[in-house]
Amino acid sequence: MSGASNGARGSLQEDIIRNYRAQYNPLNPDNYRYYNYEFSEIIKQDGKDLVVIDIKPKKNSRKAILKMKVFMEEETHVIVRCDFSISDRGLRMIERKDKGLAHAIMSVVVAANMHYKDFRYSITYAPYKHKWHLNRVTRHWESYVDSK
Repeated sequence: MSGASNGARGSLQEDIIRNYRAQYNPLNPDNYRYYNYEFSEIIKQDGKDLVVIDIKPKKNSRKAILKMKVFMEEETHVIVRCDFSISDRGLRMIERKDKGLAHAIMSVVVAANMHYKDFRYSITYAPYKHKWHLNRVTRHWESYVDSK
């Protein structure tokens, strides 16, 4: 997660399968120790059974910033969808990174301050020519502006 970016490049960067080695990705083997992975349920979607896995940060884990649900086809073990949100710790980290000189000037000149409230994503994958590819990235971002 590198802050709030929009557009095609941002969507491609959020492909957690292709970028599984990313620093904060729960699918990165280096990060397994920071998360709890639990079977949640099996649901039916489009005639296929999907295994739902909940991935949550371990208590007091400073490096785990995502809460995630992974939907995997039971038969093929292919990940078809991931829903995730950024934890409060992750929001604070991104907020600190995004607050640079422009934010400092804005807060002094117009007496306003911006805070991130919630970042949620849903990523789907679809088959094309016998391979699975990124299909859609849906984002929901909430931020608050505090002005006096």
